[in-house]
Formats: sequence, structure tokens, C-alpha cells
Amino acid sequence: MNKKMFLYLSIITFGTAPAKADNCSRNDSCDTEITSRTYLSVRPLFQSASPELITGFREDRPQASEDGIKGAFQAVLFGSASLLSDKMQRYFTPFGKIELIVDESAPNTNAPNNVPRDLLATNFNIFTQKQNFRSKISFEPERTEFGLGLHYRQSFCRNEEKNRGFFFSASTPITHVKTEFKLIEKVLNTGDGVNKAANNVVVANMKEAFNQEDWHFGRIPSGCNSSQSKTGLADMELKIGMEWADREPCHIESYMGLMVPTGNRPNARYLFEPVIGHGKHVGFMTGSAFGARIWHNEAENRVLRAEYAMHSNYFFKARQVRSFDLQHKPFSRYMPVYANKQEAEQAAALEATNPEHAKNSSTPGINVFTQQVDVTPGFQYNITSAIVFTCNKGFQAEGGYNFFAHRSECVQLACPWVPGPALKHFAGKGLTNPVRNISGILLIEDQENTFEAEHALDQYENNQIQEEDLDLASASNPCVLSHTFFGSIGYRWDDRDYPLMTHLGGSYEFSNANNASIERWTLWAKCGVSF
Repeated sequence: MNKKMFLYLSIITFGTAPAKADNCSRNDSCDTEITSRTYLSVRPLFQSASPELITGFREDRPQASEDGIKGAFQAVLFGSASLLSDKMQRYFTPFGKIELIVDESAPNTNAPNNVPRDLLATNFNIFTQKQNFRSKISFEPERTEFGLGLHYRQSFCRNEEKNRGFFFSASTPITHVKTEFKLIEKVLNTGDGVNKAANNVVVANMKEAFNQEDWHFGRIPSGCNSSQSKTGLADMELKIGMEWADREPCHIESYMGLMVPTGNRPNARYLFEPVIGHGKHVGFMTGSAFGARIWHNEAENRVLRAEYAMHSNYFFKARQVRSFDLQHKPFSRYMPVYANKQEAEQAAALEATNPEHAKNSSTPGINVFTQQVDVTPGFQYNITSAIVFTCNKGFQAEGGYNFFAHRSECVQLACPWVPGPALKHFAGKGLTNPVRNISGILLIEDQENTFEAEHALDQYENNQIQEEDLDLASASNPCVLSHTFFGSIGYRWDDRDYPLMTHLGGSYEFSNANNASIERWTLWAKCGVSF
């Protein structure tokens, strides 16, 4: 096959040409569509229509016992781990970058070391003796989840002649979620150590900055306590439905139900905190399942079936704590502010007695830009299609595809924003600068005497942050579309008084829609009994 033909086939098959020989790696618009977000919602495992719940355990299991009460139960051990990707890193970082340069150099015209940077170090309370600290940082978020899923299904009011009736289902996983948001830092210049006289709070590097006690929210733990974990019930699904047809060669059913929140509520104390379930949201659900025999070898009693499961949720409003940026200012939640005019006046008064504290005295912005909010996740949709092969000896294998989608969250402040905070000017002393950003760029920082009238203390009210200046989208989880391929093998013992089943399976989840979905693998082992 010549190279040109291979190129054409690659484009037809994969939708893109193969990478060039120079290994040039470039991100595209999907990789950087979402940046500087403060919260990431991860779909919990063992939910309706998810592969680990439905493989090997469908509507036929309650009917497996001929003389039983038409009930079935399964227990599923499952575990998953996320895969680090630059897409996920860019979700949390500003400017769509994987690595960020932190520099302390003062943003002024007579500083020869006014070098390029992404983050101004003094915004994070890094003050050194030579005022030339510089480092390179990156984030590596990781998430693991494992647990035990419990699922019971009971048929009732069944018409055996018509093979139809009602059913009730209850399922919940006992889940352990662990997250770790690693901050990788390479210090390029220590600045000859900290200058403790510069401020009430002084740190030596970015790892210490994200752990400073004055920050009540948005922190990144490091060292031996770098990971966080939660264990508990990850929401309970209760359903009641109708089996409209349940006979060879096909079956069809539909249901409605309620999602009972039993997990934990996000509190924004740490970035990428572990959340069990859906964040304390009550949900209403509907769904259906359909299956049909597409091939049957009567001599060998081998059957090939196509199975489909469709499930949708609507999650209602719940109150949580989230952090947010200012409009068009990524990472601005970490910028120093004056909490009110009185604090600005106190900073101005320090000029006569303690000039350094007058320059740097402020309130951490993360404490101001973290508030109680009302979050409405809205609609989610989940569909699974599978091909299931069964032979008369009880062996069963299946493989399929799952598609998951949820709309972007709607986030609004629980209480109206009260004007008062204002962005502190780089020069401090009670001056404010509403246009500055986290980078400390010379052209927007400007010197205190360039626009002195606009930055002056008597103009404080004009520079206060208003509610329309808040970027609440930075606190929301965006729209997500993800794809999962899965497979499982198992065995059924249906010729018993209490039929048994067991299955082993695995899946891989990913998304090419945007960078708001984690990539992860999942493994599970299950057993079930019918009675």
C-alpha cells in the first residue's frame, strides 16, 4: 500500500491525517475550550445504564427462578482510576497552558528583569530578599474511585399469560473516592529566601502559597497529606416500572424514579475535592430498555442479542460553596483585594510607620470570591448499546458502547453580592486598580502616579467590584459529552433452585468534545442470585 493511499484511509477511518514525523504536538480549540475552572463534576460509577451495573444483569434475572418470587440481587465490586491528560490540566489552569511561569519582578518600567510570566508571585504572598523569585509550576489532578454496588430488582403483579407486569428496583454504591491535585514546582530562583518583613503572611514558593492558613478556600494540599478522600453511599436510585413485553424474541420496559442524595456537598476548601454522588442534588429519572434476538443457533442453543438501555435524569437546585473568577480575568480569585474601604484606609495609614506593610496589606481574594451558590445541574442523558452472546452451557459475553451527556450547570449566588471589595493596586497604600489581572503585566498595572486620580482612595467606591463583574461560569461544570467502550464475560447457572451468575468486565471512558471530562478506566467483578 503506497503512502498516499494510507493517508486517505487514515482520514476516512479516523477523521484526521497521521502525525507528522517531527512529532509536533499541538493542542486544538477543544483542548482549551474550558480553562481556569474551579469545580469539576465527575459522573459517579454504578448508575443506571452504566456498563458496570447492567452487564449480565438485566430483566431476565428475576425470571430465572421458575418457582421463585421473581426477585434478583447483585453485588458488584468496582474500581476506576483517571488518566492524566493535558486536556484535564488545562481545565484548571488559566490561559490554556500546562505550565505556568511565576515571577516576583516588579511590573515597572525601570526594572530590566521585567521578564515574561503568567503569575505575579506577590499576588500569592511570595516576597523574597532580592525580589526576583521565579519558578515553573504545573498541576496533575488524579482521581480514583472504588466501592461495592448493591442492586435489587423485584417483579410484581405479573401476568404470566401475557408475560408483562410491574417491577421495582433499588440500587446504591458504597463508594470511596480519593482525589489528588499535585502541584509540581521547579524553583528557578529562590530570591535569597523570604523577606519576613514584607507582610504579615510571607511564603517561599507556590507550594507554600497554596497551603497558607490565611486562605480558607481553593487550597492545594502537598506533602504527606496531598490526597483527600471520602467514603459513603453515593446516592440511591429508586425506580418503579412496567415490563410491557417479556418473551422471546424481544423485551421492552420503561420506568420512572427518584435519585435520593446520600453523598457529600462540595465546600470549595480544596481544588478538585472528592465528591461522592451528585453533590446533594435530588433527581427525577425516567428510562427504558429494549432487547431483541438477532441470531439463534437452535442446534447448539447459542443466542446473539442486541440490548439497549436509555436513562435520563433531571437534577434540581442545591446549595453549595464554589469559588469564581472575575470576568475576563482567569485565576483572579487568587488576587489580593481590600475587603472594604476601611481596610484600604488602614493600609494608607501604614505608609507613615510601615511602608512595606502599607504596600502589601490586603485580604486574600480567594476568601472573598468563594460564596454560597445555588447550583442547578439540570438534564443528563445516558444510553448504552450492547451485543450479548449466550450459549447453552451458561457462558455469556458482551461488548458495547455507552454515551453520556449533561448540560452545563447553572450557578447563581445564593445571596445578592454586597459591593465592598476592590482589587488592590500593586503599589498598595489604599490604592485600587480595577483592570489589573493575575499576571502583573506592566501595561495594565501602571505606576501609582500615572492615573493617580482614578486609583486614589477617594475613588474607592468607583472601583468596587460589582455583581456583574463576577464570572460565575468559572464556578460551574460545563457541558460534557463522553464515550465509553466496555466488555465483559461471565457464567450463568440457571438450572438451580436459586440461579446464580457472575461477570468480570472493564471499560474505558474518554471525550473528544472538549476538555471537561476525565479519561478513566474501570474494572468490575459481580455476582448475583435469583430467587
